[in-house]
Amino acid sequence: MNCVVDYIRLNKKSSLLVLIALVCLMLVGVALAGFWFGLTSIFVLYFLVGLYVFSTIEPKEWEASIIFVLYFAAAVLLIIYFSFVSMANAKYFHGDGSTMSLITKWQHFYFSASMFTSLGFSSFTPVSQQAQIFAVAQSLLGSAHGVTFILVMLGRKKWLGQPEKPVVPGLDGSQSIGLKVAQIALTLRIVVVLLVLNFIALLVLALR
Repeated sequence: MNCVVDYIRLNKKSSLLVLIALVCLMLVGVALAGFWFGLTSIFVLYFLVGLYVFSTIEPKEWEASIIFVLYFAAAVLLIIYFSFVSMANAKYFHGDGSTMSLITKWQHFYFSASMFTSLGFSSFTPVSQQAQIFAVAQSLLGSAHGVTFILVMLGRKKWLGQPEKPVVPGLDGSQSIGLKVAQIALTLRIVVVLLVLNFIALLVLALR
């Protein structure tokens, strides 16, 4: 595993392109390969994204302020992916007469959100074995997401209370402050982009 992490660190751009290609292939596979491929691909994708983030991120202490936004964005994207899998395999998400079936895209999203967050407020009760396994898988990944996210995002030495080293040796105080302001501005732009992407994904899901 260390050799994989070292390779990703040395080839960040090419590794990111490979990751994006894999995500696209998995999304196509969800629609073509069926339920089990879709369910498995979510866990594989989660592992790959976590590995890439852990291998490449070098956060500073002040970046801890955006940890909630990143956690929220990751959770919403996972819920959307789960919803995509259930919509592509709607035949398994039917009721038994006493409980409703998942028909609309919002119902699929709401069911996935309920299972992922362990709220259990959805009025849909899984009947088929595939739907029941799907619900269990969402609950397990949702419960583990918080711990995994903390380990990946906060499990770096610079997040554990160690003093932050100067970004560039030899910078005076004003230059160092200016560089940090630029870094904060970049982080805020990333946060805005993530929020916009989440909003667009939810809008597309609602209007399809």
